[in-house]
Amino acid sequence: DFQMRATENAVSNATDYDPETGGKTVIPRNIDGNWFAQGHLVLTKALRGKDFSLSAHTSARYDNNRSYLYNKTIHADEVNTTRRAMVKESLMGNYRNSWLDITLDLGGDYTVEHSLLRPDLDQRPWSLTGTLSTVVSAPWGIRLTSDYTWIRQDGFAYGDYNCSYNVLNAGLSKSFLKKKLVARMEFCDVFGQLGIPARVMT
Repeated sequence: DFQMRATENAVSNATDYDPETGGKTVIPRNIDGNWFAQGHLVLTKALRGKDFSLSAHTSARYDNNRSYLYNKTIHADEVNTTRRAMVKESLMGNYRNSWLDITLDLGGDYTVEHSLLRPDLDQRPWSLTGTLSTVVSAPWGIRLTSDYTWIRQDGFAYGDYNCSYNVLNAGLSKSFLKKKLVARMEFCDVFGQLGIPARVMT
């Protein structure tokens, strides 16, 4: 599918300078020129009696954002334009039977960001991800779950975001009274790496 949207009278923070006092006041002010366009393509295929399935998801997005940027030299706002283009790809494979469900998800994205008035903030970040999820349905209502995710990202203007880390979660549950009552124990972020600065994948 494809989508395009423009925002009229968007709001951006503007700065008013008083030459008599030297004070500055930040106020919201309308601005035009904000729009985006995006597209998605999803392909899915079932294999071998539907025990195996493959799917691919491709997406692209372009953003044009305008905002007010205060110039200390002229003591006035200038209109800045930030342009952002992103492509994202993911490939997922799944195997499922009566007691086992395994999913492997591989993905990556690449972004180009350019600021008209602040080219020093230009960046070309990219990321690679891989996630392996398993669900084991054992006898007597016992269920074992786990998911392991590896992430590598680089190209950010701020070095703290250029990193790689691993996240492992696991869980154990037992159902009682014909699944009306469930006892669950979970272990989150076994490696303790979620404190590393991370960007949210769109």
